[in-house]
Amino acid sequence: MKLFLFSCVFFALLIPCHAGIEDHYRKLENKTAGFGVKDIDFIYMINLDQRPERWIQCTMQLAPYGIYPQRFPGIYGWTIPPSVLNEIGLKFQHGMWSGFEYVLHFDPHGNGERTYIPLDGKAYGKTVFSGWTVIGTIGCSLSHLSVLYDAYTSGYETIWVMEDDIRILKDPRLLSDLMEELDALVGPEGWDALYTDYDFLVVDKERDLCSQIPMMWRPDMPFLNINHLAEHQDVGEKFMKIGSRMRAHSIIYRRCGIKKILDFYREHNNFLPYDQEIALVPGIKLFVVKDTVVSFHEVTSDTRVKHFPK
Repeated sequence: MKLFLFSCVFFALLIPCHAGIEDHYRKLENKTAGFGVKDIDFIYMINLDQRPERWIQCTMQLAPYGIYPQRFPGIYGWTIPPSVLNEIGLKFQHGMWSGFEYVLHFDPHGNGERTYIPLDGKAYGKTVFSGWTVIGTIGCSLSHLSVLYDAYTSGYETIWVMEDDIRILKDPRLLSDLMEELDALVGPEGWDALYTDYDFLVVDKERDLCSQIPMMWRPDMPFLNINHLAEHQDVGEKFMKIGSRMRAHSIIYRRCGIKKILDFYREHNNFLPYDQEIALVPGIKLFVVKDTVVSFHEVTSDTRVKHFPK
């Protein structure tokens, strides 16, 4: 028996351990706040350490309503080393779809410089991202996923996640009533994510989809039917069920939705920018409010452009 156990341990040590995307979620230390809206268990705001002024601007907007988010120190994508990028991205394998576009690859032994490659036989085994992605957006994806992981492991049922470029248009406490109305319409588990604004819907149902959303594909989902991405279905008077949209600056999540997203990334890793990729999560139920409560204002992008040194 002892010999058998020794053999199991010995051979287990010989099996290489491959890190996945979960291994690179950032842990939230010293949680102190995150409250202020009825029926929402915790409120997060993603904010880079390099942007303290944005944190101040956002909290000044929320404080008059008694809303105090928990600051989550965002992951600055431009500092992610190639070794990590190659653990969190999609690894191209035999049988996957080559698509119609060049993809982004980072040499794991290089200095972080990006290269664009075709998905052909030479790409097998390489980690790739969508050609529409840059390192900054990868950091943004990791930030959002880290928040969802913290929320799920903390046992929260409903959370509100914001980025530090929000714009308050109405009393955010109205979101409680809106959630109750949506629950009455579709059930508490009938929705996974509720966007607090009506902006940035991705597609026009009357136009050719492929010409509008060429980036919405994954090599490991070769038979994906993108027609559902154009869904714009009225639900009651105040909501719309959608298939996809841009931006993730203010979203309320239900636990069922958090689980779907985390499970998807555990299996598939990252390929697209987060705001686009969550639309590809199987069975995800996305809703928007028709009358905007919290929206977005244009600021200098730290995901698309590198502004700070490593």
